[in-house]
Amino acid sequence: MKALIRMEDEWTQDLSLSALVAKMWQLTPTEVALSLKEASDEPKLNEQQTFDVCPALFKFKNIASDPLWQQFPAKREYSSVYMAPLQRYRRLQITTPFCAETVMQVRAYAVLILEVAQATNGKISEDEGQSWQSISEFESKYRSLLDAPREVLQRFSALEGDTLSLDETGFSKFSYLY
Repeated sequence: MKALIRMEDEWTQDLSLSALVAKMWQLTPTEVALSLKEASDEPKLNEQQTFDVCPALFKFKNIASDPLWQQFPAKREYSSVYMAPLQRYRRLQITTPFCAETVMQVRAYAVLILEVAQATNGKISEDEGQSWQSISEFESKYRSLLDAPREVLQRFSALEGDTLSLDETGFSKFSYLY
């Protein structure tokens, strides 16, 4: 999956990285600590930072003890959501490693995009800048995943994990810049 955010306004306030990660994957504070590699007390995210995070799913009790997750592919276990600035163009690139992601991962991706777009009053593109959508248009497209309970998303993700393509996104940073 891949998206661009075109920042319309200045990013005036950094986002709390731990709060953002908790919201993305519906995590408890303990699970956030397992997921963040940062050592500082309250890391922040802003438009100048690269962000790459994935939850350490198999460290979570409800997943580690669930037999549904036994067939989940090792390559997908640490699938991340990545954000990088493209400062010259006031755009942020947001990607996941695979073209097809589990519903849990798609939700995390959508939450990150919405939070960053709201922080910058941004426009969102999921087609390398060919078309742009408003925050509300993007949010309505992902509404059912955003509202789904964690347990439901985890169950579907466990079941779909070994049926999804492992093709990587191959996100080109240059095709949409011109």
